[in-house]
Amino acid sequence: MIELRAAMRTYFLVNGVYSLGRALPQAILTPILVGKGLSFGEIALVQMAFAAAQILWEIPSGVISDVLSRRFSYLLSIGLIAVSYGIVLVGTGLPLMLLAWTLYGLSAAMLSASMDYHFVLALRDDEAALRRFYGLDRNIVLAMSALAAVFSGPVYSMLGERIYAVSIGLFAVSYLYGLLRLPQSRTEGRQGSSGLRIFAELAAELRTAAGDARLILLICVLASTEFAITPFFQFWQMAFTDAHVALWMFGSYFIASQLLNIVANFVVGRIGGMAVTKWCALICVGGVAVLLLMLSGSPWILLPMFVLPLPLFVFIAEVEIELQTVLPAGAISSVRSLSGAVESLAALAVLGVSAALLAVLPSAVLIGSWILLFVALSTAGIILIERGRSTSRERDMSLN
Repeated sequence: MIELRAAMRTYFLVNGVYSLGRALPQAILTPILVGKGLSFGEIALVQMAFAAAQILWEIPSGVISDVLSRRFSYLLSIGLIAVSYGIVLVGTGLPLMLLAWTLYGLSAAMLSASMDYHFVLALRDDEAALRRFYGLDRNIVLAMSALAAVFSGPVYSMLGERIYAVSIGLFAVSYLYGLLRLPQSRTEGRQGSSGLRIFAELAAELRTAAGDARLILLICVLASTEFAITPFFQFWQMAFTDAHVALWMFGSYFIASQLLNIVANFVVGRIGGMAVTKWCALICVGGVAVLLLMLSGSPWILLPMFVLPLPLFVFIAEVEIELQTVLPAGAISSVRSLSGAVESLAALAVLGVSAALLAVLPSAVLIGSWILLFVALSTAGIILIERGRSTSRERDMSLN
């Protein structure tokens, strides 16, 4: 346990430095890309290249983590984003920016279900410890992102595009320290196995996972959260604009939503785990959705929008932690990456449908409608999961 705690401290430090470097240029990304000669339409193409690369590489990256090493995938992710930021630093024009964001998407996919799942596997028999790890891991990333947002403006004012050089330096520090200190994480029991045997074992684990109804339902519920989280993050500024909310409130709301995310992770990490937690969160989210429909165009929309992040993030965290406890150990990264790909496809579907609906619906009504759909789907999924759990308990009791 002492070695595990030391490894976790190393991971938190490495991931914190990496997250700071990743987020540092994000707040001033559009001015940088415009300075690289891109139009707004070309910036959208660049973002699409990122999303496509991440979705296409999500599942292969999980297989690499399971077959080779989660440490390898994690460090490769840092290396890829360093190369991506290097291209942005020295390059100009659409082709190089497309290449940079494609590599960025590959990096994001490699990061998914990599080193963090080394610790998930070690802790998931102790749910309280797993929850503490989950909350602290997420909050370190959020804290570093907030710190980057605070310093990105002053750093950009001093250095301009060379802000990417600062990020690359942070990536180098995190990579080298991780290379020296992070534990090896090849899947236990596969060392020395032949390549064919490893893939055969992985395929067997995936077939078992495909027959696990609870696992499939949790993946579907987690994907349904994109029906709430995607419109919320993409369109809240439009809703504020339609309601004539003062501009100074935009920044305040963004900071508040991040703080509420931190609070949600603390709640889940310390006092979550009861079935009633998910139901309370869903009821609160549904109530907020109704208020959004009623208050569309009114400055009072601030009230439900300030309430929304806490129960929504609590629900998402509860579902993700439950998913982590049922993922097959031998294919944990592969199945989690598959879940991530399903979530990304759901998010793209939401954005595609929303692009058409925004022509006829106010943004707040659109957000509220999507959230009500999420509540309905998640409620059905949780009911089915609970029913399956009750059936399993009754079956076990009858056998005993």
